[in-house]
Amino acid sequence: MSNRQFFLCLSGYFGVLLAPAASLPIMDDELYYWCWSRDLQPSYFDHPPMIAYFIRLSTLIFGDSTLAIRLPGCLASTVVLGVLGQLCRPRTIIAWIAATPVFLPGAVLVTPDTPLLLFWALYLYWLTRTLEKLDDPAVTVTGLWWLLGGLILGCGALSKYTSVLMVPAGFVAFVYSARTWRNWWAGYLGHGVFAGLCTLPVVYFNFIHDFAPLRFQWEHANSHGSNPAATFGQFVGVQLLLVGVMPFSILVWSIANGRTLMANAATRAAGCLFVVPFAIFLVKATRGPLEGNWALAAYLGCWPLATRWAAIPRPRWMMFGAFAMPLASTVVLLLHVIVPLAVIPPKHDRVTRQFVRLEAAKTAAERIREYPEQLPIYTPTYQWVSMFRYRGIPARQLPADVSRPSHFTQEPDELKNIDRMLVWNEGPLHPDWAPEFGLPELIETYPIVVRGETITYFHLLLYKRVTLSQADSERRVAENPPGNRPVP
Repeated sequence: MSNRQFFLCLSGYFGVLLAPAASLPIMDDELYYWCWSRDLQPSYFDHPPMIAYFIRLSTLIFGDSTLAIRLPGCLASTVVLGVLGQLCRPRTIIAWIAATPVFLPGAVLVTPDTPLLLFWALYLYWLTRTLEKLDDPAVTVTGLWWLLGGLILGCGALSKYTSVLMVPAGFVAFVYSARTWRNWWAGYLGHGVFAGLCTLPVVYFNFIHDFAPLRFQWEHANSHGSNPAATFGQFVGVQLLLVGVMPFSILVWSIANGRTLMANAATRAAGCLFVVPFAIFLVKATRGPLEGNWALAAYLGCWPLATRWAAIPRPRWMMFGAFAMPLASTVVLLLHVIVPLAVIPPKHDRVTRQFVRLEAAKTAAERIREYPEQLPIYTPTYQWVSMFRYRGIPARQLPADVSRPSHFTQEPDELKNIDRMLVWNEGPLHPDWAPEFGLPELIETYPIVVRGETITYFHLLLYKRVTLSQADSERRVAENPPGNRPVP
């Protein structure tokens, strides 16, 4: 396939992504990052800020539509496939990669993985070309080229904390360079310093917040499970559905052929950026739960290696077999989006349920705007806060430890200054969460009905501040109504 033909295929791929990007329901986390983009900061509690900058740039140009919010995901996925097309020969494997859930349904979603995959791919390309230059005694690596690598690495660090794995992986690739360390250590150090300068906003944000974001992510990454076999099996199962058996086969093949692969600049770069992080994720999965998307960036180094593996004469069915599971996952997902599949229970149907949740948030937002008083509204989860803010309602997350911490829980606590508030929840708040407020008044109830089955109910509740004695009296009456009291 010529470069022109490949460019046309990439353009077609980008065009295909636009339809699901505009029509699929926008997910909770995507709206969460959209909220970040409305209030740009050096970093955020959950992740570094790059995804917020991407969304802000897109919505600044195209507005706050679903397509505009997701446009960075479509563009980033197209660029990633374009980079892989420069590293993979032959390019036939790109069609298989593009058909996986990561690059078809998942490509339209905007998450911190969006910029991470983009800058990981660009760093893989930069590292490959740098090692090729170092292996050629007639070529000099310029200072500007080293700074470009530092910029890409720094942007990766501004995308997601797992980008730190590019540092040891890249260092191993340089150590095995054909040239001595004297030929690259100064440039490598300079590119690392420049990358560090790029990450100063994240460092500053963590410093002024007592490094709470880093501590939260560290604890999350090092959580331990009670059943290591189950957590490892769950991680492997998710990877098989997302990308198939290829990475596991290539990992074994790469280790077995390590001496040969490390002798070539291109395979050395791809091998280090794949084997090192993927092995770390596999070990981590034996110790505790690991989110399925954490290993996605490592696969960008796997696929150039897969082209070398496929260059050896092998039965044609082996490539199909390697991608059979992710292809099946993509087909099932696409069919389910068009016509919900009966085999997926309504309570696990995230796509249809999200349509219902978004509609509930829209209806409730209209009711809140019609309410006689302009009262603050609280909800225990960042997901519902995000959906309400997207509808123009300045919702806040309750400061109590009701759900996982989020960027919203870092906002100043205003409950102590509020006498009346609205709460959106599946039921009344636990008394310990708002002890100074009395029993709530029900304003309206919103059933969450997915494909004819009622999953749950959300209630819009009015809370009024009372004295502690009044609140305690109301709760005693509610727990033991007069008709149920024993006769003296």
